[in-house]
Amino acid sequence: MMIPFSLRGRFGVIRECRENATGNLFLAKIVPYEADNKQAVLQEYDILKSLHHDRIMALHEAYVTPRYLVLISEYCSGKELLYNFCLLSLRFRYSEDDVVTYIVQVLQGLDYLHTRRILHLDIKPENIIVTHMNIIKIIDFGSSQTYNPLFLKQFSPPIGTLEYMCKTCSAPLVSSFLCCCTAANLFSVVVLSLKTVSIFVTKAFNFKTKTI
Repeated sequence: MMIPFSLRGRFGVIRECRENATGNLFLAKIVPYEADNKQAVLQEYDILKSLHHDRIMALHEAYVTPRYLVLISEYCSGKELLYNFCLLSLRFRYSEDDVVTYIVQVLQGLDYLHTRRILHLDIKPENIIVTHMNIIKIIDFGSSQTYNPLFLKQFSPPIGTLEYMCKTCSAPLVSSFLCCCTAANLFSVVVLSLKTVSIFVTKAFNFKTKTI
């Protein structure tokens, strides 16, 4: 049963839904596709169904119709990472140790993905949820790719969000194969770390910082 709540993302619409048999809440990601991009869209499903880790949003089930892919995932109630830090900075004082706690959890999730030779390729605050139990959940695998370290794929244009993408990978005159190795995810984590620390520094020393 669908609940009247929805968010529109880069690849589809996300809606809350409730399982009739149990009453449990889940999130439904509805992704439209055409014949020419069906394989690329279904790749997200193929990747998600193989993942089982505390730092990764779990796939509950999926439906493939002639026009849509519907992914039913666990309901991760919480705030995206930077918004969570902004709330903390308003209500409490937090330190670099708090930042480290969250970043370590992100790295644990990425380490699991990399050992399974999977690249997320869109690590950013919007795709990292902090639950009410202070547990990190990495979400949205619409950009994810499998990879072989001996045969790196090339993508043009590079995959990901420009603000969190390695500038070498996003340069128009540079081969885009660099964006399809584990370093791409780790570079995004570096940018993420600097942004979270900048919130702490701004609060602690009361001065403005420029966007990185």
